[in-house]
Amino acid sequence: MGDLLILGDNLAGDGGGWEYSCNTLTDLIAKCNPGGRWYAEGSRLGCEGKDGHTKFTATDGEKLLKAILPRRECRFEIRAWFDGGFAINSFYRGSLLGREGYHLLPLPVCALCDNGLDESWHSPITYQDERFCSWPCVAEWIRFAYQRA
Repeated sequence: MGDLLILGDNLAGDGGGWEYSCNTLTDLIAKCNPGGRWYAEGSRLGCEGKDGHTKFTATDGEKLLKAILPRRECRFEIRAWFDGGFAINSFYRGSLLGREGYHLLPLPVCALCDNGLDESWHSPITYQDERFCSWPCVAEWIRFAYQRA
């Protein structure tokens, strides 16, 4: 695992720890994934220890944590993961040893319209080191570039 970035909790009356964790995570998201689209895999979830995955959008720390963490009081640690992602472990009554874990990776977005490039029905288009979801977006980007020149 990577370096420890945040050690926090969502406990009621924690003296601002939740807000600090959310604000710190918001700053990290702004640097590594400003589009806010995520792919998440969870392992050993809940009392049955199931695995799962999902895609979601969260541009701030509070939305991301609420999308990932269990709906109960818990403590969590967030570590750096590959390609600007995060590894999150949560500790609560059903997972005292922190076995419940999540891996989040940023999903790429179109340079013009912020549509996700993770859809399986088409391949992203690369033009001048930028990635686009469709040829109309490429054409619009070129038009804007010429207008600015």
